[in-house]
Parts: sequence; C-alpha cells; structure tokens
Amino acid sequence: MQPDNCHALSCQHQVFKKELHAVIGQEIRILRKSKGITGHELGSIIQLSQQQISRYENGDSAIPLDTLILILRIFNISPEKFIHRVLFILNRDPDSKKLLSHMSNHLNSYTDGSYLGTFEQYKHN
Repeated sequence: MQPDNCHALSCQHQVFKKELHAVIGQEIRILRKSKGITGHELGSIIQLSQQQISRYENGDSAIPLDTLILILRIFNISPEKFIHRVLFILNRDPDSKKLLSHMSNHLNSYTDGSYLGTFEQYKHN
C-alpha cells in the first residue's frame, strides 16, 4: 500500500503531464499559424493525418520527441528555445512550478551536469 503523499504526487504528475501536453500543443499551433500553414499541410509534410496534428495541438496526445524535433526543424526553431518557452509558460503556474522544482532536483543528480544550467533557473523562480 502506498502512502497518501505518493498517491497525491502521482495525481499531481498526471495533471502536470496533461498541462505539459497542452502547452506544447498550443505552442506548435502558434508556430504553425504564424507561418500560415494549415494542420492538413503540416500533416502532409511530416506524413501524419490532420487529425493527429489536431490531437497534438489540443494536448490530447503526447507528441513523440522525434516528431516534435521534426516540426521544430520545419519552423526553424531550436529545441532549446522551444523548451525554454514551454518551461516559461509552465513556471507561471504554482503547481507546475512545484513539480518543475522536483524535476530539477532529479535532473541535477545526473553526474555529467548537462541539465544543471537549463533547469536551475526554473527551480528558483
């Protein structure tokens, strides 16, 4: 049996994942519309249906990393810049901020330190 706080953290994680998917999707939609590309056109370029593009943009489906990187290349946006924007948006929500801090602590445990600079700034905001 799990303690109540583990269950609460699990629920919080699920809410955060939904919010993360929604923010990523919204940002993809903004990029797509700023370039005057329809969902159908973007889908054709990356060989996905317009419906799947819509599911990503609405946050109904998690976008695979390879698909996200492909979309970002199409729009000439670096993954770092995109992630920074997503984290900035998420950091405005107190619950997301708490989970970002938890994630930052976890990523800081990597021995190579490659995540330190990216996430440390969000931990203290």
